[in-house]
Amino acid sequence: MALLRLDKLLSDTGLASRREAADLIRRGAVTVDGRPVRSGSEKVDPEKAVVTVSGVPVEYRRYITLMLHKPAGVVSATEDRRERTALDLLTPQQRAL
Repeated sequence: MALLRLDKLLSDTGLASRREAADLIRRGAVTVDGRPVRSGSEKVDPEKAVVTVSGVPVEYRRYITLMLHKPAGVVSATEDRRERTALDLLTPQQRAL
Protein backbone atom coordinates (compact mmCIF):
# COMPACT_ATOMS: atom_id res chain seq x y z
CA MET A 1 0.00 0.00 0.00
CA ALA A 2 1.10 3.56 -0.64
CA LEU A 3 2.39 5.66 2.21
CA LEU A 4 -0.05 8.15 3.76
CA ARG A 5 0.52 11.34 5.68
CA LEU A 6 -0.11 10.67 9.33
CA ASP A 7 -2.64 13.50 9.71
CA LYS A 8 -4.60 12.18 6.72
CA LEU A 9 -4.55 8.63 8.08
CA LEU A 10 -5.99 9.83 11.39
CA SER A 11 -8.68 11.90 9.69
CA ASP A 12 -9.60 9.02 7.34
CA THR A 13 -10.35 6.84 10.37
CA GLY A 14 -12.91 9.39 11.57
CA LEU A 15 -10.99 9.87 14.79
CA ALA A 16 -10.33 13.55 14.16
CA SER A 17 -10.34 16.22 11.47
CA ARG A 18 -6.97 16.94 9.88
CA ARG A 19 -6.65 20.06 12.03
CA GLU A 20 -7.52 18.09 15.19
CA ALA A 21 -5.10 15.33 14.13
CA ALA A 22 -2.33 17.91 13.72
CA ASP A 23 -3.09 19.19 17.24
CA LEU A 24 -2.95 15.65 18.70
CA ILE A 25 0.39 15.09 16.98
CA ARG A 26 1.81 18.42 18.23
CA ARG A 27 0.78 17.56 21.80
CA GLY A 28 2.66 14.24 21.58
CA ALA A 29 -0.45 12.06 21.87
CA VAL A 30 0.34 10.12 18.66
CA THR A 31 2.98 7.40 18.34
CA VAL A 32 4.07 5.35 15.35
CA ASP A 33 5.69 2.02 16.16
CA GLY A 34 6.14 3.15 19.76
CA ARG A 35 7.90 6.46 19.07
CA PRO A 36 6.27 9.88 19.48
CA VAL A 37 5.68 11.76 16.25
CA ARG A 38 5.81 15.55 15.99
CA SER A 39 4.75 16.16 12.38
CA GLY A 40 1.52 15.30 10.58
CA SER A 41 3.41 15.28 7.31
CA GLU A 42 5.32 12.15 8.30
CA LYS A 43 4.48 9.30 5.93
CA VAL A 44 3.43 5.90 7.29
CA ASP A 45 2.36 2.59 5.79
CA PRO A 46 -1.10 2.02 7.32
CA GLU A 47 -0.86 -1.74 6.82
CA LYS A 48 2.45 -2.11 8.68
CA ALA A 49 2.81 0.78 11.12
CA VAL A 50 1.30 0.60 14.60
CA VAL A 51 -0.29 4.00 15.18
CA THR A 52 -1.69 4.89 18.60
CA VAL A 53 -3.45 7.96 19.98
CA SER A 54 -3.12 8.35 23.75
CA GLY A 55 -2.09 4.69 23.92
CA VAL A 56 -5.12 3.41 21.99
CA PRO A 57 -4.32 1.62 18.69
CA VAL A 58 -5.82 3.19 15.57
CA GLU A 59 -7.29 0.82 12.99
CA TYR A 60 -7.09 2.09 9.43
CA ARG A 61 -9.39 0.60 6.80
CA ARG A 62 -9.52 1.70 3.21
CA TYR A 63 -12.87 2.68 1.80
CA ILE A 64 -14.73 -0.03 -0.05
CA THR A 65 -17.26 0.86 -2.73
CA LEU A 66 -20.23 -1.42 -3.27
CA MET A 67 -22.49 -1.18 -6.29
CA LEU A 68 -26.12 -2.02 -5.72
CA HIS A 69 -29.13 -2.28 -7.96
CA LYS A 70 -31.80 -0.67 -5.79
CA PRO A 71 -35.24 -1.99 -6.64
CA ALA A 72 -38.30 0.26 -6.72
CA GLY A 73 -39.84 0.74 -3.30
CA VAL A 74 -36.51 0.69 -1.47
CA VAL A 75 -35.37 4.05 -0.15
CA SER A 76 -31.83 5.41 -0.33
CA ALA A 77 -31.34 6.00 3.37
CA THR A 78 -29.51 4.37 6.23
CA GLU A 79 -32.71 3.90 8.22
CA ASP A 80 -36.43 4.45 7.77
CA ARG A 81 -39.26 3.36 10.06
CA ARG A 82 -41.76 2.79 7.25
CA GLU A 83 -39.81 1.57 4.22
CA ARG A 84 -37.02 -0.89 3.44
CA THR A 85 -33.69 0.84 2.91
CA ALA A 86 -30.72 0.12 0.66
CA LEU A 87 -28.80 -1.03 3.75
CA ASP A 88 -31.49 -3.66 4.40
CA LEU A 89 -30.41 -5.31 1.14
CA LEU A 90 -26.85 -5.89 2.36
CA THR A 91 -25.72 -9.02 4.18
CA PRO A 92 -24.11 -8.67 7.62
CA GLN A 93 -20.72 -9.43 6.01
CA GLN A 94 -21.20 -6.61 3.48
CA ARG A 95 -22.25 -4.21 6.23
CA ALA A 96 -19.09 -5.05 8.19
CA LEU A 97 -16.86 -3.94 5.31
